[in-house]
Amino acid sequence: MNRLSLLHWRTILVIDDDVDALSAMRLLLEAHGAHVMVAANGFEGFEQLTQRTPDAILCDLAMPSMGGLEFARRLRSQPRYQRVLLIAVTGRSHRADITDTWRAGFDGHLAKPLSPATLEALMQRIGQYVRPEEGQA
Repeated sequence: MNRLSLLHWRTILVIDDDVDALSAMRLLLEAHGAHVMVAANGFEGFEQLTQRTPDAILCDLAMPSMGGLEFARRLRSQPRYQRVLLIAVTGRSHRADITDTWRAGFDGHLAKPLSPATLEALMQRIGQYVRPEEGQA
């Protein structure tokens, strides 16, 4: 399976208040076949969720209005979003930060800046992730 097909038909929501990081992630994911939705904070993230349920959400932790931890807790409290792959992509990489992301409901924690190998592994994980409802025919 080539890299382009990995994210084909996948929808990814990227939430980050850093415009450059948001733009770079969007371009990278779209170049690999994903449909990308973007938001600058958790509130905007929930607005995007009213349009479409993504396969994965890549979320920064430190954002104004509603940060990533609060977003994750609210997201996971809604049965509809229990199975969405939720990955923290953040500059916070202390042990306590990682523990906080797991407790809030994240499925993974990646520290910025992301290396090419880490980005490749992330795209592989998203591309191979199958939500339970997809497996039911």
